[in-house]
Amino acid sequence: MKSEGEYFSSRGVGFDQIPGCFICGGTRSLLYGISSYSPDMAAAERVVAMFQHGACIAHSESMPDKVLVRIGACLSHRSRVDRLEHLTRGGSVITLKMILSCFDTGMS
Repeated sequence: MKSEGEYFSSRGVGFDQIPGCFICGGTRSLLYGISSYSPDMAAAERVVAMFQHGACIAHSESMPDKVLVRIGACLSHRSRVDRLEHLTRGGSVITLKMILSCFDTGMS
């Protein structure tokens, strides 16, 4: 693990089957989400472990040798996943501090 977090470069916001919202939980459904390829399975597992729910490991059909981390949000919390996407785009990292900033009660 990097001292400042784990590698996570968002590929943008889209729709995917994700096991719940990272803010409120919920159930697996088609949710707004962001994803990033992870350098390896161990790094992907560390990213997913930062979340209580709403994050999972997947494999890309077009790139079966790559590990993909997906993070989802329900319609009510779309602004939260948009914020997380903004914080992690462009070859950034993801940290617990970034994730917790999305729980700010001033956001919708």
